[in-house]
Amino acid sequence: MADKFNPTYFYFYPGNWLSSEQVAMMTPAEEGAYMRLLCWDFMQGGIPDDDSALSIMSRLGQDWF
Repeated sequence: MADKFNPTYFYFYPGNWLSSEQVAMMTPAEEGAYMRLLCWDFMQGGIPDDDSALSIMSRLGQDWF
């Protein structure tokens, strides 16, 4: 019987995150939204190509647009 792949974590490298020029240019809200979307992507195997859904998932709401 094959086990279903169900990861509970992903690798995160704080040094890479903190030294990233792209991340440094984000506002705190954008940085948090990006991390939330990375988590959604990991847990669901992707994120939708739908601005309305992403605005909710990122918790940016109207700021997404």
